[in-house]
Parts: sequence; C-alpha cells; structure tokens
Amino acid sequence: MTTEPARTGASSAGHRWAHRIAGLPSGRRTKWAVLVFWVIVIALTGSLAGKLMGAEKNDASAYLPASAESTQALTLQDHFTSKNLNPAVVVYVRPSGLTPADLAKITTDAKKFATLNNAGKVIGPIPSRDHHAAQVLIEAHLGFSSAITNFVNRVHSIGSSGDPGLHVYVTGPAASAADSVKIFKGIDSTLLYATLGVVIVLLLLTYRSPILWLLPIMSAGVSLIAAEAVIYELVVHEGLVVNGQTAGILVVLVLGASTDYALLLIARYREELRRHEDRHEAMAVAMRRAGPAIFASGLTVIAAMLCLLAADSADISGLGPVAAIGVGVGLLAMITLLPALLVITGRWVFWPLRPRYGSEDPTSRGPWARIGSRIAPRPRRVWTVTAVLLAVATLGLIGFQFRAFTQAQSYRGTPSAVAGERVLAQHFPAGAGQPVYVIGNAQQAAPLRTALAGTRGIGGATAINADVQHYAIRDRNVIIPLILVVVLIILGLLLQAVVAPLILIGTVILSFGAALGLSALAFRHIFGFAGADNSMPLFSFVFLVALGIDYNIFLMTRVREESLKSGTHRGMLTGLAATGGVITAAGLVLAGTFATLATLPLVILTEIGFTVALGVLLDTLVVRSVLVTALTLDIGRHMWWPSRLAARRDEDIAAAPPGELTRAR
Repeated sequence: MTTEPARTGASSAGHRWAHRIAGLPSGRRTKWAVLVFWVIVIALTGSLAGKLMGAEKNDASAYLPASAESTQALTLQDHFTSKNLNPAVVVYVRPSGLTPADLAKITTDAKKFATLNNAGKVIGPIPSRDHHAAQVLIEAHLGFSSAITNFVNRVHSIGSSGDPGLHVYVTGPAASAADSVKIFKGIDSTLLYATLGVVIVLLLLTYRSPILWLLPIMSAGVSLIAAEAVIYELVVHEGLVVNGQTAGILVVLVLGASTDYALLLIARYREELRRHEDRHEAMAVAMRRAGPAIFASGLTVIAAMLCLLAADSADISGLGPVAAIGVGVGLLAMITLLPALLVITGRWVFWPLRPRYGSEDPTSRGPWARIGSRIAPRPRRVWTVTAVLLAVATLGLIGFQFRAFTQAQSYRGTPSAVAGERVLAQHFPAGAGQPVYVIGNAQQAAPLRTALAGTRGIGGATAINADVQHYAIRDRNVIIPLILVVVLIILGLLLQAVVAPLILIGTVILSFGAALGLSALAFRHIFGFAGADNSMPLFSFVFLVALGIDYNIFLMTRVREESLKSGTHRGMLTGLAATGGVITAAGLVLAGTFATLATLPLVILTEIGFTVALGVLLDTLVVRSVLVTALTLDIGRHMWWPSRLAARRDEDIAAAPPGELTRAR
C-alpha cells in the first residue's frame, strides 16, 4: 500500500476534494451511477448524431468568410439568379467528326433536357471549331443537394442513349457538385469503419487480450455519438458551419484521441493493480496520478483547437469548435465511463495477461529501460545527432509549392466531372461551361461588358480560389504563433517551469518541420501531387502540435513525479521506462487513425492524414523517446527552472526523507 505526505489547511481540503472527484468513477456505488448516466446520454443523443451529415454545407461559402469579395459576389448574385443554380455541360464527341445524324440527336436531347425536373434554360447545341464535338448547357436549380446526383445521372442517361460511337460526358458545376455530394456522403461511413478497424487491430496487438479492447472502443464510440449530437445542435441553432471535410476529421480525431487517453489510463491502472489488492483503490490511485496529466493533455488539445476560431476561413474557424467539442466529450468519457467499466469488469478483463497483486512491473526491465540506459552515457551526442537529422529532413520543403488546387488537382483519380472537363478543354476555349458572374452598376453595363470582352483567361472559380489562397495564408500566419503561445503557457503551468516547456515546444516544432519536409518528398515523388493545398500546413500543425505535445505531457509529468523522489537523472530513466511502451502504442493508434484519411479521394485529406501520421510516428519513436530523453539527461535539474526542484541536486533528493520531497515542488 502506498502512502502520500500529509497536507494541512486549504491545501489538504483541496487535495481531499480532488481525490473524491477522481474516485467517483471507481466507487463501489458511484461506478453504477456513472454507467447509467452515459446510457441516458446515448439514449438522448443517438438519433441526433445521425443527422449531422445532412446538415453539412459543402459549397463555396462553407470555406470563405462573409467578408470575402467572392462571397459577397455570390450573395449579390442571388438577386439575379437562383441561389441553387448549378449549370450542367453535356459534351458530345465523335473522334472522326460529328455527322448530321449526331447533330440531330443532340438537338433532340436538348429538348429532352428542358423537360427534366428543376431544369431551367437550355442552350445549344454549340459545335466546336474542329467539328468533332458539341456542347449543350443546362441550367440546374439544385445547388449541392443530393438530388443533383440523380439529375446528372439522368442527363447522362439521355445523352448516352444511341450510337456508342458518339461519346458523351457531363461536366460543369452541376457534375462537380454531384461528385462532391457523392464523396462527402461516403466520408463518415468510410472513415468510421476504416478507423475502427485500425484501432481494433492495434488494441488487440497492444493488449493481446480478446476482451479488453472492447472497453476503450465502446467508450470512444459513445463519445463520438455524443459529440456529433452536440455539434448537430450547434449547427441547427447557433449557425455553426460544418462541411464534409470537417466531419471526416472529427471521426478520426475523436476515435484517435479518445483511444490514446484510454491507453494511458489503462496502463497506469494496470500498474496500480500490481500495488493494490482492491481494484477500486487501484483505479482511484491511477486516476489521481494519471488523471491530471490526461486532463491537462485534453485541455491542451481543446485550447489549440479553439485557437482556430481566430481564422477568417470558414472551414478552418468551423473546425475549431467542432474539434474542441469532440476532444472534450472524448476526454470526459475516458475519465468517467472507461474507469467505471474497468472497475465493473475487474481484473479478468485483462486475460490472459492479468496483472496480479504484488507482481513485478515489467516496464522496469523492458525495452524502453534499455534505450534509456544506452542514451544516458552520452546524452549530448545523442540529442545533437538526432536534432541535425531532423533538421536535414526539413530540407525536403525546398522547391515544394503550397497552392490553391484546381478542381482536377483536388482529387486522387479522375471523377466524371474532371474527365468531362478535360474533353471539353480539348475542343472548346478554356473555361467553357464555367460561367463568370460580374456584378456592377447598371449605368456602367456597357463599359463593363467591353472590359470583360477584352480580358483573356477568365475561368468561373478564379475569384473564389484567389480568396481561398489569400485567407489560408493569413490564417496560417496568425494561428500558428497563437497556438505556440497557448501551448507554452499550459506547459509552464503544468510543469511549474520555464526551461522544460521551451525545450518541449522546440522539439515539437522540429518534429513538425521534419514531418512536413519528408511528406513533401513523398507527395512529389511517390504520390505525384502537384504540390499541397494552402491550408494543409495549418491543419497538420494544429494536429501535430496539439496531439504531439500530449505525449510529452505524459512523459514529462511522470518524469517530474519520479524526479521528486530520486532526482532528474533517475526520474528521466524511470519515466521513460514506465511510459515508453504505452505512449508508443498511443502514437501508433493515432498515426493509424489519421492514416485512414488517405482512404478518401480528396488530395487535401490524404496530405493531412499522411503528414500527421508521419509526424506522430516521428514524435513518439524519435523525438519523445530519444531527443527529449537525451536533452533532459544533459540539462538535468535545470530543466525545472525556476521551481525549487531545479535548485536541488539529485544526490540531495535521493538522500532526503520522504516528508521533505513535497517541499521541492
């Protein structure tokens, strides 16, 4: 049985209050109350979570602020044209040249198009100059609704009936909208199943138990359902903007982060089961000791996500509260529901590797203990070489472009609208079928028309892409420094030091740069991408810093705990041995969940998923285990400056009576 130093006065009262709160999920009676609470939550939110996908907004206004010039133009455009106008362009091509029969069929098809539901004016046929192609333009008043897919399919069915030698393509804004609806409609289900599959496999490999993996999966699933319900209510009643990209990231983030918190709590609980015969007491101690670090990690992620509210881009600012809610609900479930489930099920849930009371902790002689012992003799050489290698990896960014993607560059593969667009460009001037809306004063109509006629190279999405690029760069320059400051402050308060937070922030920045550089090489030489989307670095930075700093928090809070007992040198080695395995497992889970974003055909999600997955692996396997360990061993007790712990030599701490240890805080 472990004992803790006595406290007096307000400190003692606060300590007892914190202990009671931490012990609620593991109480002999309160564990059942916690379980009932979450059952009620699921009963109330289950039906709402499924409605979130239907509330997504995926048109241009979902990515830009209301102040953007192109957004204002879209708003003014509603006074002249239907808000839901999305023209379809039907392209007919015969490689040997169009025949009179072809032109007759195209004319007949145009009349049929005009009779379709929600079809407006039909223009054409318009033959190409080479007489190998013709196009028909159809006004469709369906916006980004699911009905646009049926409309496009019906148009293609009419056009493709007849001579198979006459090739038919449907492109234009309507076809692009149909492709987007199809892709975003499958995001939630595709990502959910892929992410769950990855998490289950990794949990089975981590625990080597046929039962234990069910508890974190159940808790993470409950948190995802509850989070989606809360977000849906905010979309409906508070005007929160959620698009398909945000919803996809939410699934990965909630399941990944929640499982990470579960791994860390279960590891400490397993450790305490070897020290306490009563599982309720073991969980209470595990919650008191690991709970604050888990809570601080969750708050760090939430604070970093809320920094996205400072963005002007609607998709980035909308992701902030969505991600914060997801992580917050996941954190709540993992410090309440999961402990209750673990205590209810008892030790047998760890079968066949049940931790027995009084048994030796295997981490004290595990691989991470051996890694620490190899770093300890020459820590300065280790961290210098590691830092140089990471810095070299950042050179992969040289010559790499961050840009606004065209429609064709935004997808992996070739959607039908993109294929049609390429065929259209072969036979008609660039931008045909993509209308340009220019709004001006009525009395200036003639000069405006003249100016447009004399301007070459206008496409319909140019203004929107220009605004997207402008605001993405602005948001990146504002939010990245803001997140660094917020995370630095939280680390300072948590570790009660200045040096350690600065060191940790520096290692995370170096890890991010290396991940971005290596990813750039992969995008260029393996994936064959035309660069990276302007918003990709910001998204990747947010997830890598917010989530990557979690592992440093868990490592360094444990190191500080052990340093109070035996000094910084021994505390670092003990902390690495105790947390190395579980943090690595957590990193693998998070990397695996973000890697599932690559299952989607959107280039930006593939880039974000790949970069974050690579960055998390670098952070857990190299930065946290090698670089931070070597730096701490080299800097020693000065890592904790200006706290009292920095002034106490390791040998003095080792020789001090147990009652004096708390004064070093």
